[in-house]
Amino acid sequence: MPENRVILVTGSTDGIGYETARLLAAGDATVVVHARNEEEGSTACQRLVNSGVDPRRLDPAVADFADLRQVAEPRHRGRRHLPAP
Repeated sequence: MPENRVILVTGSTDGIGYETARLLAAGDATVVVHARNEEEGSTACQRLVNSGVDPRRLDPAVADFADLRQVAEPRHRGRRHLPAP
């Protein structure tokens, strides 16, 4: 796999999305952790870190993808890895 991978995982606050984010971040990828609100995103990131994930591999993003404006401009607390649409 290519180095310096950045992967957006939608719905990464629970279920399959959370487990996918955990496995990818435990590997060599930086994961953009998608959440619908700040609280869910913070909780998911803390759970990921508590499970052993390096916090430098996480890049939280808040967006409600039912709102098309937010799809185009997710709010990141960290770095901006995704190119503009």
